[in-house]
Amino acid sequence: MDSKCCNKFCYASLSHPSIKDAIALHNFSILKLSVLVSEFAQQMAVAHEAFSKEIQTIIASFRRRNYDLKKQRPTETPNCIFNTWEALLQETEMDAQAHLDAASLLHKNVYLPLQEVASHKNRQADMLALFRDNLDSVYVESLREEQKVEKEYHSAFQNFVCLPKDPGEKEGEAVRGRLHRSHNDYILNIRATNKMADEYNKALPRILEAVGQDNTTLTFARPHQDFKPAVALAADDQKNLCRQIILDRLTEESVLRKRSSLQAKAMEMAVSLKHNQDIISTLSNVCQSTNLFMRQEPKKMRTIGYSDVFPNYNHVRIRSGS
Repeated sequence: MDSKCCNKFCYASLSHPSIKDAIALHNFSILKLSVLVSEFAQQMAVAHEAFSKEIQTIIASFRRRNYDLKKQRPTETPNCIFNTWEALLQETEMDAQAHLDAASLLHKNVYLPLQEVASHKNRQADMLALFRDNLDSVYVESLREEQKVEKEYHSAFQNFVCLPKDPGEKEGEAVRGRLHRSHNDYILNIRATNKMADEYNKALPRILEAVGQDNTTLTFARPHQDFKPAVALAADDQKNLCRQIILDRLTEESVLRKRSSLQAKAMEMAVSLKHNQDIISTLSNVCQSTNLFMRQEPKKMRTIGYSDVFPNYNHVRIRSGS
């Protein structure tokens, strides 16, 4: 399957329609579970840490009392009770340190990674909402531009109709050239606006689905813009040109200039797209290296934690889709 075809589909579009709600509910429940486990790990870490500090406080108090007691007894007299007491204090200190280590591991290996996942999901939702706002703004701006060029076309047509029967050659060419150029601008703008509407109608349902909103209604669909003739009586003649670009001596220069400008913009977009694809490829490679390290050194990862080896592990993993 070629890359062009692959870009048309995603996991959600390839799944059966009957299980889309179940998938969405599953993803939502998993995110809620992540938050729940994260809160549990945080509270358990706090409890372990508090318990460890309380034990250490008690041990410190009894060590001072034990030190005073040592001064009172003969040092040369061995006593198994004192030896057992010393061992009990040491074992209790080790227990306190174990609780402190457990708190540290819970915080580092459970709470922080899950909290980062939840934070990333929230940032992702905010970015998608911002993207939708920008998409709406671009579409509204394209409609304004379409209305502007439509007025210019109608004005140029009226000027052409109002020409005297025997106008001067220069005057006639100027008016006709303006009409043809405004006609071309109008046609190109309609095509661009309609293409924008098509892409908008494709992208918005995916955005709504990604942020967990209802995407089943069609109230957000953007309609196509139609060619509007300047004069109703001349509608048939104008409709014959509604899908055609006029290319003649008067419009050739402007058409070529516009084509060059669009080609330059397309080149800039291609370079930007290639740059973003390289970034995604790099993130994917980093994530694969991370997963390989995790499989090869599972004990080490459990001991030192993900954030020690890969500070941005969750950020990279989520962005690369692994």
